[in-house]
Amino acid sequence: MKLPYASVRWMLLAFLMMISTRALPQQLPQGAISGTVVRADTGEPVSGVQVALRSPDTNLQPTTTTPDGKFSFNGLNAGTYRLIATATGFVRQEYGQRVVNGPGRPVFLMSGQSFKDAVIRLTATGAISGRIYDENGQPATGAPVQLLRVIFNAQGKSLQSAGADNADDRGEYRIHGVPPGRYFLVAGTPSGPLSPGRTADASRFSLVYYPNVRELDQASTIEIRPGTEIPLNMGVRRQPQTYRVRGHVINSTGAALPPDLAVTLGFRNFAGGGGAWSQGRSFDSVTRSFELKNVPPGDYTVQAEISPDSETVKQASRSPLPFASIPIRVVDADVDDVVLNLTTGVTVPGRFVAEELLSVLPNFQQFRLVFSAGNPQATGVQLPTVLPGAADGTFQVQGLREGEYRVVMVSTDRGNPVRNTSGFYAKSIRYGGEDILTKPFKFDGSGTGTFDVELRAGTAQLSGTVTEGLSQPVPGIQVALIPAQRYRTDLYRPALTDQNGKFSFADVVPGEYQLFSWEALDASEVFNPDFLTRYEAQGLNVHVAEFSAQSVSVKLIPAP
Repeated sequence: MKLPYASVRWMLLAFLMMISTRALPQQLPQGAISGTVVRADTGEPVSGVQVALRSPDTNLQPTTTTPDGKFSFNGLNAGTYRLIATATGFVRQEYGQRVVNGPGRPVFLMSGQSFKDAVIRLTATGAISGRIYDENGQPATGAPVQLLRVIFNAQGKSLQSAGADNADDRGEYRIHGVPPGRYFLVAGTPSGPLSPGRTADASRFSLVYYPNVRELDQASTIEIRPGTEIPLNMGVRRQPQTYRVRGHVINSTGAALPPDLAVTLGFRNFAGGGGAWSQGRSFDSVTRSFELKNVPPGDYTVQAEISPDSETVKQASRSPLPFASIPIRVVDADVDDVVLNLTTGVTVPGRFVAEELLSVLPNFQQFRLVFSAGNPQATGVQLPTVLPGAADGTFQVQGLREGEYRVVMVSTDRGNPVRNTSGFYAKSIRYGGEDILTKPFKFDGSGTGTFDVELRAGTAQLSGTVTEGLSQPVPGIQVALIPAQRYRTDLYRPALTDQNGKFSFADVVPGEYQLFSWEALDASEVFNPDFLTRYEAQGLNVHVAEFSAQSVSVKLIPAP
């Protein structure tokens, strides 16, 4: 039976529509995140707060809280999000953040899920103010004032600026918007050069820490509480006069001094930054003497090195360049008879050695030693250069000078350090028979030893779950894997639990560790030995064996 043309046409159209409908991708349901911003002290809602939503796959415009402190984000895909709130007079706050300098907690959003009632608690900032006066009791107009916070990292303890101001015409200063915490207050002019063209500067002042002491280790800390303002006055001395630094350069190798040698002053500011100050042709290659003029009082490092743009550097290729440095302090007189002993350092051989029982030898060229200064606060430290290794595991360390260092081994990808994924680790790094992997390396300058790096196969896998209360998993919380040998900061590893409270570490170097998970943690405190000592009994002791793969359960350490 022959169908009418119209029927055939409608059947064909229906078939094409069915195919088209099936071809269209199914649109996943979208979700939402909403909540309230309140004051941490009173619980009152805060209006006009800017709330931003951050995600690797989403870029949404921030929103502003309503008069009742509410906010919301709609039309969200499944993913991991972070909520950040900022408002004048309050500390920047992330959802789930329990301490001022700690991490927040991510929101894990499933497809079509609505995450409601997210509460962000804002902490009020504090302030510090007062008067800076000179030796005559007059306003120290223009005197810099800075608030410093102690932080910790893999290199040790350092200072971080938390705010700054300059005394006005009445000698008054005010530093506001300060997160609650403990700080040092310092007033005066840090070490550094004068403005170009000046030979004196009446606006420079002596450096003092509260309560009017010269050294940081004599200073008192100041606690700033939420919403408070602390009045503190300090006295400084005007230091308009500048001085000269004179000395001479010797070359311990006996070679002639290069004519393009430059003598400079290295300096550091309040928070550890700094630079090198050059005065042009300050060195006379004939008399081997130098003179640095118009040097303000302060702590410096006198350095002798070849200008990076000189012909000597261009022709040196990979050869170590001559260098010398010595610390000085300029107080109220010229500094004379400074001796700079120029040296290229020594070249020390080394080798990577793998155990004989390995069925497959590693690619030795992917490993590299890394040197860092034993004292991270020191200026004028010239670190040695480690040349790329050969296929047989041999390598050279050039420009090694007398001093104290830390030495670790890293894997490299095209010369850049990467997390070790080769399954090999450094069992020991020996120099002169001593293992320098587990303690500072003090080099005497003789260069008669060899660096022997023992490689072993057998990195491990470590995973687990963070729980609280009645074994409830804790999502989005920080986990810290810390070696029992606290000096081995290269083995410190962070992780974040997923939506099920699970975490994992790959390529863990075998040894003894502790696992910690704090509900409230200042991010830098994991490198603070005193902080770790307080929580020693609450960490989970873990023995990591070669080639092992184990899973553990870690108890959340509640906020104090």
